[in-house]
Amino acid sequence: MRTRVLIRIRNRFGGPALAALALGLGVCDWALPARADLDKVVAQLTLEEKIALLSGTNEMDTLAIPRLGIPSLRMADGPHGVRNGRATCLPTGVAMGASWNPRLIQAAGMLLGRETLARGCNVLLGPCVNIQRSPLGGRNFESFSEDPLLAARITAAYVKGVQSQRVSTSAKHLACNNEEVDRGSVDVVVSERALHEIYLPAFRAAVQDGGCWSVMAAYNKVNGQYCSENHLLLTDILKEQWGFQGFAVSDWHACHSTAETAHNGLDLEMPGPGEYFSHRLAAAVQEGLVREEEIDDKVRRILWVTRQVEPLETTNGAPNAALDTPGHRDFARRLAEDAMVLLKNDRALLPLDRKRIRSIAVIGPNAAVARLGGGGSSTVEPVYSVSPLEGLRALAGDGVQINYERGCLQEGEVLDIATSFLVPPEGSPAECGLRGEYFDNPDLAGSPVLTRVDATVAFQWGAQAPASALPADGFSVRWTGRLMAPTSGTFRLGI
Repeated sequence: MRTRVLIRIRNRFGGPALAALALGLGVCDWALPARADLDKVVAQLTLEEKIALLSGTNEMDTLAIPRLGIPSLRMADGPHGVRNGRATCLPTGVAMGASWNPRLIQAAGMLLGRETLARGCNVLLGPCVNIQRSPLGGRNFESFSEDPLLAARITAAYVKGVQSQRVSTSAKHLACNNEEVDRGSVDVVVSERALHEIYLPAFRAAVQDGGCWSVMAAYNKVNGQYCSENHLLLTDILKEQWGFQGFAVSDWHACHSTAETAHNGLDLEMPGPGEYFSHRLAAAVQEGLVREEEIDDKVRRILWVTRQVEPLETTNGAPNAALDTPGHRDFARRLAEDAMVLLKNDRALLPLDRKRIRSIAVIGPNAAVARLGGGGSSTVEPVYSVSPLEGLRALAGDGVQINYERGCLQEGEVLDIATSFLVPPEGSPAECGLRGEYFDNPDLAGSPVLTRVDATVAFQWGAQAPASALPADGFSVRWTGRLMAPTSGTFRLGI
């Protein structure tokens, strides 16, 4: 069976942006494989090959099996731009939600699909559809809204737009991913009513209205079970109640078990090589802890998606592939405009009249830097960027004086103290830095198991230990030395 899908976008702005975006996108035509066809492919796979398909081969790719024509999936972080080299950076998810414009967001999805192909990928890890339940949520900027209905409508439009270009979306993070602090262990205790009325509508819309091909499980637990092995979320609701046909993928390093994860609905462990869906899964099958029929269902779901997306060998050359076109640049600006809401305009101050203004004061750490998101996996390296200060100066011209004061420091702007300014205590090796004493307990107790000179005190160990002699958690470090200022004067120190 072959299905032709025609996407029509009406330009509500009257300008060239959406019209330019829609050029050449009229028809996406691809084979929708029947279950019987996939069963034939699964039957030709060895158990070893089946299990190899259930985890990545590296950070972003799945396995290809050329002898059976099974292509690889190549993923790229999203959701407001392609994180695989320079790409167009769209306004963030919360700005998309603030547009209240599903038709516009469907066009944004089409743009993202085109750029995903141009960057050589066929799966975009987005949209992020978690509800902005707490103002302290570290990734609120990625999500669309605190309102389930608005989030659902925007989500469905985004998914339709991206997948119209033969690029899979991966709606994330199922479910209740409300905080980043302790996200890998926190247990979100939620009532059934709150789950279905607040946290799940956007995911349901992604599946039933948008037709998304992949869903990503969250790091956290929900009612005592990790989301990557949560039977209620992944099997009862996602696959059985909603009729989801695609695959459920773990967030990166979010798996915690083999048999439980296999039984409860996860299909793909990422990144690769897999820790639980590899030799451990093979052993579980051989021991009778996991049935091969369960493996087959997971393989079939992944194969189903590989038949929907553009093959990797043709992504860059796909007719729809495009990157940083004038239409894309214009669309990004128009989307930003549509997301802005003017709440107050005392004495009709805005718009500013350059004929009547001689100087403008610009104050704040965000003014001189183009801050295009909140960081993390949604970071996009833009082809170009313009800070508010640069934009104001260009718009004002020579007739208006722009006075800028940074004010407070922005988080993340504390610079590492140069190694040449740091002097270790006497008896340390003759090099610059601070003496670091590393203890295998959290209390600096006893003798250090490792002593060394560290050039700077700026580390991101993540889930790893600072050294092989230390545990990954439950250690402490003491640094000792002197700071030799390069010149006399006043210095501000930050931690």
